[in-house]
This record gives sequence, structure tokens and C-alpha cells, in this order.
Amino acid sequence: MEKKAPEGEKEVEKRVLDELGEAIESLMEQVRRIGYKDPVLGREAYKEVLRRFRQSRKRVYDAQCVKGTFTLSPEWRLRFLAAKEYCRSQGWIKTDKDSEFVGFALKVFISNIIKRLRQEDAALVQEEEESEQSSEESDKSHESEKDSQR
Repeated sequence: MEKKAPEGEKEVEKRVLDELGEAIESLMEQVRRIGYKDPVLGREAYKEVLRRFRQSRKRVYDAQCVKGTFTLSPEWRLRFLAAKEYCRSQGWIKTDKDSEFVGFALKVFISNIIKRLRQEDAALVQEEEESEQSSEESDKSHESEKDSQR
């Protein structure tokens, strides 16, 4: 479930994304101009921009990843190994690495929590709609009772 940003934050987010897009467009425009004047240098400039972009992208990706170590008590070892082997036999994970299984298991677990949250939210919305409908119906019945008493 994604966090919904208030209107002010959405405007700031849009402005930041626009500024980043404009910066990239400006950089590529410089590379285009270089390539127009000197095609060989333009090709090298283009390669350099892509090389640096890839390096930076990896750093940004690594900084945004969720990393952690885990420790399970010995009583969980057999369950862990059995679950890991089952996932491997189903083809859900490819290697026998604990880290791959833990990553897979956490993703499945988090996905299930998000599904449950969405179901609870939907149930709350439905209850709210039903309570609004019942209050409207009770208001109408009170009005009709008052009309009949007059």
C-alpha cells in the first residue's frame, strides 16, 4: 500500500521530478551540441554520460535497498531448511543460498500483509458505507413518522 502524499507534498514531488528531468535534458542537449560540432567527441561524450549514469544508478539503487542480517534460533533451523528446500523444489528460488530464500520469504510475507491491509481497508469502507446508508434510512423513517403524526 503506497503512502498518499498530501497536496503540498505532491506539488513538491512534481517540482523535484520536473527539475531532474530538465537537468537530464540539458545534459543531453550539451552532448548533442558537442556531437554536432565534433562527431567523434560527441560519441565519446555520450558513452561517458551513459557510463557515469550506470555507476550512479547502481549507487542510488544500493542506497535505496533494504538490507539486513537475520538470525533464527536453533529451534527454527529445521523449519527454515524445509521451507527453503520446498521453495527450491517449486522453482520459486533458483539457488540454495539462505539469503535468496530469506529475500523471497520476506517479499511473500510483506505481500501477504499488504493484501490483508487492503482487505481490512475495504471492509472498513464497506462498513462505513453501510452505516451511512442505514443512518439515511433511519432519518427518512423519522421524517415519515413526523409527517404522519401531523
